Amino acid sequence: MKQSPADFPESIGKLSVEFLLCSRQDEVLHLQGNSFKAGTGPKCEIRFDAEKDDSVSPHHCTIFLEKGRWYLEKTSDSPIWINEKEVSGRVRLPNNCMVFLGKIMGPGMRVFGQAEQAVSRQTVAQLLQRAGKEGRMVSAASEKVADELARERETVKKALFRLEARAKKRFYWLLATAVTFTLIAIFLVSYQTQQLREMKKVAEDIFYAMKELEVQIAQLEELGIDAGDRRERLGELRASYTRYLGELQPLQTSFSYEDQLILRMARTFGECELNIPPGFNEMVKQYIRKWQSSSRLETSIQRSVKAGYAPYIVKEMLDDNLPPQFYYVALQESDFDTLRVGPRTRFGIAKGMWQFMPETALQYGLRIGPLAQVRKPDPRDERHNFTKSTRAAADYLHYIYSNIAQASGLLVLASYNYGDTRVRQILAGLDENPRQRNFWNVMSNYNLPEQTKDYVFYIFSAAVIGEDPLYFGFDFENPIAASIKAIEEQVEEGPAG
Repeated sequence: MKQSPADFPESIGKLSVEFLLCSRQDEVLHLQGNSFKAGTGPKCEIRFDAEKDDSVSPHHCTIFLEKGRWYLEKTSDSPIWINEKEVSGRVRLPNNCMVFLGKIMGPGMRVFGQAEQAVSRQTVAQLLQRAGKEGRMVSAASEKVADELARERETVKKALFRLEARAKKRFYWLLATAVTFTLIAIFLVSYQTQQLREMKKVAEDIFYAMKELEVQIAQLEELGIDAGDRRERLGELRASYTRYLGELQPLQTSFSYEDQLILRMARTFGECELNIPPGFNEMVKQYIRKWQSSSRLETSIQRSVKAGYAPYIVKEMLDDNLPPQFYYVALQESDFDTLRVGPRTRFGIAKGMWQFMPETALQYGLRIGPLAQVRKPDPRDERHNFTKSTRAAADYLHYIYSNIAQASGLLVLASYNYGDTRVRQILAGLDENPRQRNFWNVMSNYNLPEQTKDYVFYIFSAAVIGEDPLYFGFDFENPIAASIKAIEEQVEEGPAG
């Protein structure tokens, strides 16, 4: 007899469960009680196999009796479907319903009728079939019960087929949509990547054209030849490069403020920030931490500012069209100490703020004192004269910048420390153009001594800190910006020689 309404009978705590589309397929449980847990956990009365039925949670849901009606309450984050509808929270169970755990087409179970009703139907069918010889009436009863069970199973199969068909249709629609969006995304990413690559190449070409012009201008000016037309062209190229950088900015990965300072300083020193070597930024940050661990930087900068050295050095560098950040060379060489005397070497003893060796000092017009071979300051040695030695240092740096280093500021630093003759040996195999002769190329393909790497990275990292000292925890203002402001206001006060 067909039940109506589709509720369980009231007040009897008996339930039948038939497993569907799972490891216990077609197995039937007959339960007595008012509450049953379903899941893979050991305490679950309706228990699925944890390995084979992997979409079922340890405690997926609870089926319980309340006021004569059966309810299901979801107890995990995994989804539950009752027939074809996904449910959440607490819901009332219809009779003879299918409950799917984790995914719509199983694992699941059919929950139906009272236990005694389901048991009697199956048991009677089996008994009548075994007792078929006892008479025509018994046989008819057996066939009737068997037919009823068959119809119920056919109903379940048809419902499962409909669910499977709908699930497949939904799956294929979602798959087609996902593939379409994926293809669109791949196309956009590919287009954007290609656009970025082309724009970067154009920007690099402009950058190295700028550097070639800088070298030409410096060499012409050394010969006393006017380079006005080339300077005008250089200005146009700089404007184009800045414009390209602005267009590339939204397409590039966002950098931290510290990384932005490093990139900006690389460009200031004449290196292309668009092809910076992997690991360079992290190495600079390591040296920044070294400066932060001592008082040397702050003490030295304050000494140079107090003595009036900073504006003078910056002006000398600007007058030679050099990066004013070469100011930090004197920091690394001597901590801005004009009386500094270096160790004895096979080339002689370096002296003064810029630590000139005797031969280089003579080459750039400085008089060497009688104590050149003695590790003591010598008042008659012009290497100790701040203004004269700074002028000589600017000339020496300008020579390296425009001839050997091809306008690569970081190669200038390496040459100043390593010796221009020794650096020339490394650069001899490279074409005389900025695209080949730059620090990125030498750093990536040649073995510079650790001393030279230290020298370059200490100066570069100090220049990065100098752009925003307060950000890095130092109590002084940007010495380059302050010096340029002082020069513009024409309040420069040079120290006595």
